[in-house]
Amino acid sequence: MAGLRAAVSGLRFGRAHCDAYRNHPECDLVGLYDPNEERLNERAAEYPCATTYESFDRMLEEARPDLVSIAAPDFFHAEQSILALESGANVIVEKAMTNSLENIDAMLAAVERTGRSLYVGQETRLVPAFLDARRLLRAGILGTVYQAESCYIHNCEQLCTGDQWRGNRDFAVHGVLGGGCHPIDLLRSLLGEVAEVFAWETHENPDPTPLPDCITVMLRFDSGCVATVVVSIATRRLYLLKLIMNGTSGYYEGDNAGATWRVATAPPGGHGAKLSEITTRSSSHDVDAEVANLVDAALRGAPLVVDAWEGANTTSVCLAAIESARRGIPIVPRRYIRPATVAPPADPLERMEWRKVGGMALP
Repeated sequence: MAGLRAAVSGLRFGRAHCDAYRNHPECDLVGLYDPNEERLNERAAEYPCATTYESFDRMLEEARPDLVSIAAPDFFHAEQSILALESGANVIVEKAMTNSLENIDAMLAAVERTGRSLYVGQETRLVPAFLDARRLLRAGILGTVYQAESCYIHNCEQLCTGDQWRGNRDFAVHGVLGGGCHPIDLLRSLLGEVAEVFAWETHENPDPTPLPDCITVMLRFDSGCVATVVVSIATRRLYLLKLIMNGTSGYYEGDNAGATWRVATAPPGGHGAKLSEITTRSSSHDVDAEVANLVDAALRGAPLVVDAWEGANTTSVCLAAIESARRGIPIVPRRYIRPATVAPPADPLERMEWRKVGGMALP
């Protein structure tokens, strides 16, 4: 039986999307697009089941995909997402969702106008260690979280060299959008909406990074919790995305790199803490799970884990951080309210298989 027809734009990171569609039993990979002819030919050899196209519009017209992944450079995300939605496809757009509030408005309008699904590839929501953090919060093990920290520490200089678009000032996306969206989305998904943003930035590595390469962001949430996010894209160390949460009865620390996270618990008002180290599965970007979610939405009307409004609010906080650093003042991010006719986002925990780990029974 023929499956959903899937197509991919942007075949560098989009290769993971090609694999996910090819491996999904309800999908047929039918279309590939990339303006880089050499890369397009390489993927054509890897995925002979799909037709290659030299035009995104032509791919939509001729391949008639039901599902489209947008893994093209960030400045194409809004335009290509809207075209795909209007063609009748459901869409996964990689982070950053887009680069302006105007583009957010246009993308949300397209989702509402077409009734199609737009999944934003915010990968941290599906990282096992951070899903464990969500379970701890839901179970009340940490109590009320009043302070948190996260970071995106990565050396992206190799992505800014040669003819790559990230090294071109006219096209480059600020690091807090391109990378900092990960920790900001993670904190939003765990702690709720952000009420106010203040940020500082530096640019000590101007060659080859054309925009500020380090930014520290302070977030104040509606709940009163405060958090710090550090984004550094020219650092001299291995990639790190870390999460720390301090609560009235517990403490969590974990990251993307290790297979162990730590939680310390104590009764409210008590002294000392019991420390547990818990081993969990490690992964960084579960594109298979994102594709599975989009397929469920297309075939069975399932809600998305990261829908367009979730993506919009994370992007809005990132844009507020950029504005705050530029102007030197706190910024209240624009907030996007999901229409009452649209189902709230899916709980990622309901999509995962869980077990007792490390001798600590998670509820």
